[in-house]
Amino acid sequence: MLTMNDIQNTTQVSTAAKPREKVKEGVGSPPKSVESTHWSAPPQPVSEQDWEKLYKELEIYALERNFQLKFSVDEATGRTVIKIINSETHKIVREIPPEEILRVAAALEQLAQQIIDTEV
Repeated sequence: MLTMNDIQNTTQVSTAAKPREKVKEGVGSPPKSVESTHWSAPPQPVSEQDWEKLYKELEIYALERNFQLKFSVDEATGRTVIKIINSETHKIVREIPPEEILRVAAALEQLAQQIIDTEV
């Protein structure tokens, strides 16, 4: 079952690097190349029914803890936004990703588009 800590931790950026094998180095020589470790296959697409089931479970979880979840799509970036709202005060407790991050992402996408347009 999803906990509030799980929700809060979704916005934290992982600083963990990809695991690597130990490399033996000679004195004064540059590091040798490292082969990447084997990763599991990419996740399979999630069906609409799975999304609906997850949404209903999250809704029940939120109601039991006196908050609401509001899912939307940011128009500028096309990214999913989750707002956690206090049921009593109707104030936004947390927004994932934060509004500032969405504005930066939109500005970067616009800048990238301008660069592509000028190079073509």
